[in-house]
Amino acid sequence: YLSICGGIILGYDGIDEWQTELVGMMEDDRTGVIDDGAGESMGERLVESSLNMLNNEAALSVFMALGVCPEDVLVAMPVVQLICGADADNAAGKASAASMRGFVKALLDRNLLQGSIANGVQMHDIVRDVVRLRLGGEDGIREKQRCVVGAFVSACPAGGWAAGNAV
Repeated sequence: YLSICGGIILGYDGIDEWQTELVGMMEDDRTGVIDDGAGESMGERLVESSLNMLNNEAALSVFMALGVCPEDVLVAMPVVQLICGADADNAAGKASAASMRGFVKALLDRNLLQGSIANGVQMHDIVRDVVRLRLGGEDGIREKQRCVVGAFVSACPAGGWAAGNAV
């Protein structure tokens, strides 16, 4: 969360409002990072604030698309493109590889993803929980995963993938 807070502070570009706004968010939730009640946790507010400060619809679409991936699994850039392209509503779905790297870099810079463009990216577990909430829980994630499976099947050549040539 310190990394996410740092990204939020950087997003203010030298304006001092972060001192009251960010501190206010943190003081609102003195019970801890995770809130078991019906309210929104500090972690969720930090992630939402960081996404809002990013102000990049395509990067947000990449962020949401990666929420269908399992935790602790690195996702290679070609797979990120395939996942984003599987959803017709995804703003980054038809982006070039260079543009997709830019969107992912923006998320990495904000510490909303971990990993690297060269080796693959993954979501922090608590950040992925925000995506789950936005998608409507496990049912929403399963619906998105069905689209991704369809994209993988249609991307597979008729003869199947040869060993070592998998996406």
